[in-house]
Amino acid sequence: MVVQDDLALVLEQVGEAIALFSADWRLLRFNSPFQQLWNLDGPWLHTHPSLDAILLKLVAQDECSVEQSQQLHDRVYHAYEPVAFSLIQQNGSSVQMRCTPTTTGGWLLVFQHQRLSTLENTPPSVTDSLLCEISHRKRIEEELRRSEATNSALIQVIPDLLIRMNRNGTYLDFFPAKNFRTIMPFNPMRGRNIREIMPPDVVQERMHYVEQALRTGEMQCYEFHLEIDRTRRVEEARIVVCGVDEVLVIIRDITARKRAETALHRSEQLYRTLAENFPNGMVMLFDQELRYQLADGTELAALGLDGKEAVEGKTLWEAFPDLSSILEPRYRTALTGISETFEINYANQSYLVSTHPVCNDDGAIFMGMSVSQNITRLKQLESVLRQTNRELGTKFAAQSNELQETIEQLHQEVSKTQETQQALQLRETLHRSMITALHEGIILLDAEGKIQLWNASAERILGIPAERACGYTCEQLDLAVIDEMVIRFPALPTLQKCPLPQGILAQTLSLGSIATMARWFG
Repeated sequence: MVVQDDLALVLEQVGEAIALFSADWRLLRFNSPFQQLWNLDGPWLHTHPSLDAILLKLVAQDECSVEQSQQLHDRVYHAYEPVAFSLIQQNGSSVQMRCTPTTTGGWLLVFQHQRLSTLENTPPSVTDSLLCEISHRKRIEEELRRSEATNSALIQVIPDLLIRMNRNGTYLDFFPAKNFRTIMPFNPMRGRNIREIMPPDVVQERMHYVEQALRTGEMQCYEFHLEIDRTRRVEEARIVVCGVDEVLVIIRDITARKRAETALHRSEQLYRTLAENFPNGMVMLFDQELRYQLADGTELAALGLDGKEAVEGKTLWEAFPDLSSILEPRYRTALTGISETFEINYANQSYLVSTHPVCNDDGAIFMGMSVSQNITRLKQLESVLRQTNRELGTKFAAQSNELQETIEQLHQEVSKTQETQQALQLRETLHRSMITALHEGIILLDAEGKIQLWNASAERILGIPAERACGYTCEQLDLAVIDEMVIRFPALPTLQKCPLPQGILAQTLSLGSIATMARWFG
């Protein structure tokens, strides 16, 4: 068991020989009177021998008989309450032993020379002295029990690995960690040397710091790497002196912390690179206490802040006291895992601010991020754009009215044109109907001399069907006399008569440059 230095001092001040044993009867602590009473070797006692080993040692050194050692063994090994026993040394001295259970399950053995058989014949002054010594001894025992209880409670509460070892590297006590695995189980550790257990490089470094602690009396702290279950772990060792040539080694697994620090460093470098190049804005990281861990961006200088040093390391209330009431609830919301975007006004500028949670590799939120961008110019442009839109709207409304009037006029003209076309089409239809119904043969030629109309009477008189005549000239149909008349009198509005074979009389009427109409009378 790990015992504080004040307990060692208390044991040394007690007049009796005292030995403290564990529940399995291994020696934990002893004082100088115990070592001197039984003439035992100090370094050997520091190896935590069992009670049986001590009794065998006493018999071998003729400090007590075999029978007495066996009787003492039987008495204490089967005791469940305080017991007393007398031993007679080979020199004839009587030693009174009292065995008392401790609160931690161990045993306290107190030895004293019994020189007086009774107190009746003892002078009063001697009796008072003995009573005072007994009272003092009881107080010492009570203090020892309280110290044991305190140390036991501390061991149960501390989650780290605790090792008590001597200068030679022998483990005197070993209490495994409660939150990480050790390189070997608990039982094989006690009484073994560190050189049998740990890798050579770890042993060399550990013993170096043990010597440093014993030489200076100061706590030594260092970090080392150890492979456990094929996983490289990072551990921190703290070494303090706890006795003569003894140290207490407290080992804590800091692998998760180191990984978090590495991840944080990488994240910080990434965020800083983004922040340094973030235009018209700034990026800031804040922790759970709303303290800025990173702040950078071109807008810091624009706000009159003397670089990132004016913000980093400070709390929200120290860096931006005027905005703390607005930003605090937003920051705390980000630390709960919710992102927000909002606008604020600061130093006659408008900013669009976004707050987000920042998670580690395990998904746990350990920081928040605030991204701010100056949108003052954008707001001004938006105002100008709105004014321009209003002016354009007014102009557009006026031009729309003019355009609507123009469209209505066009509609009216189109309507009139359509009416005219319909009238012309109707007239043309009537003309064609009239020409078709005439008994005279009627042909209508266009300005190029091609036949456009060939009525049924023309088919009957000339013997040429309309589908064969339309689209051709008279010359192509062997009616050259009509072409000659058209050429000879192209612009005459009067009728011209000329004879045709077989007694057919033809009349032509020039229609100017548009067309020529010919009539035949059979």
